[in-house]
Amino acid sequence: MKLYQYLFYKFYSLSKLMETGNIVSAANAYFMVSILLGLNILGAMCVVNLLLGKIIFTGFTFYILLFFPLVFVYYGSLYKQKYLISNKLFKDQSRERKIVGTVFVIIYCVTSFWLIYHYGTLMRSRILKIDS
Repeated sequence: MKLYQYLFYKFYSLSKLMETGNIVSAANAYFMVSILLGLNILGAMCVVNLLLGKIIFTGFTFYILLFFPLVFVYYGSLYKQKYLISNKLFKDQSRERKIVGTVFVIIYCVTSFWLIYHYGTLMRSRILKIDS
């Protein structure tokens, strides 16, 4: 949970740099963290499908698992403005910790996109071999 609170804080801070209000910044951070968590779940589903050799996440199950991040992030951060409390924890970090945190967030985001691309491509190629 702490990881996603930190991601929310970083995306919130990035949005605040663009001179948006608190609610708009929180909404931007909410959608960015939800998308990132959804990509992580999607990547995990691709890996499980590849390891089992068959597609088990299809249709309704697929959409339910991708809807989960929206609810999770909402109740973890936006509900009753919990993000303000967690933002106070991260706001007082030293400059070095902020730089390390920013580098970590960038690596985490790039890795998440790469994993979904890599394993999604493997899964698509396996599906095409089965269908042909």
